Amino acid sequence: MSDIQGLGLVILVFSSLFTVGQLYTLRRARQSAKWPQTTGRIILSSLAPVSLTDRSFSDVQPLIRYRYSVGGTQYEGQTLSIGEGWWRSWGTKLPIREGFPVGSQVNVYYNPARPSDSALLVGPASSTYSRPIAGALLVIAGLALLLS
Repeated sequence: MSDIQGLGLVILVFSSLFTVGQLYTLRRARQSAKWPQTTGRIILSSLAPVSLTDRSFSDVQPLIRYRYSVGGTQYEGQTLSIGEGWWRSWGTKLPIREGFPVGSQVNVYYNPARPSDSALLVGPASSTYSRPIAGALLVIAGLALLLS
């Protein structure tokens, strides 16, 4: 096996794992659009610092916590959207925090099979579709290198 084929194998393995994970996330995001909703209350709304790999660069992510109840049982959640993290493109992060002030009532969508699984925003975003596509392209690239 040549170095190029070895690189192709590595790319193939990692991109396959990435793609499978992203397809699972896409499936969950699509299912979340059908979840029932209940009313909840924001109990924490702040911007938390995030240090990326380069220590000279840092960013912030919204940190939202909410409390809700289903069937008489209280839950706490912190998921804004299935499959999306702080990088979701809503313009800036500040409107997210301002959109969820502490004490405000919000619609909480929850998984009926596991009510502790919840989100404030449901359904897939465009990037939820693009990541499996990017992963599939990397799988193809890995195969091409492996078979070269």
